[in-house]
Amino acid sequence: MPLTEHAADLLDHAWYSPQRTMHTVDLCLNALSAAVPFDGQGQLLRDRAREAAAEWPENHLFVI
Repeated sequence: MPLTEHAADLLDHAWYSPQRTMHTVDLCLNALSAAVPFDGQGQLLRDRAREAAAEWPENHLFVI
């Protein structure tokens, strides 16, 4: 399994975990932002940031 695919699997595991917290989401978004560039990275980051902003609208870190 390529490293990027493995990293994406780990990210999805954390993102969709029933025990996900706001801190987990923050960490995932920061990891996506700081990752070595890959195809679809920008769209994935935007989509996940929108999900986070919808779930925690009071958190200014997630509002785009």
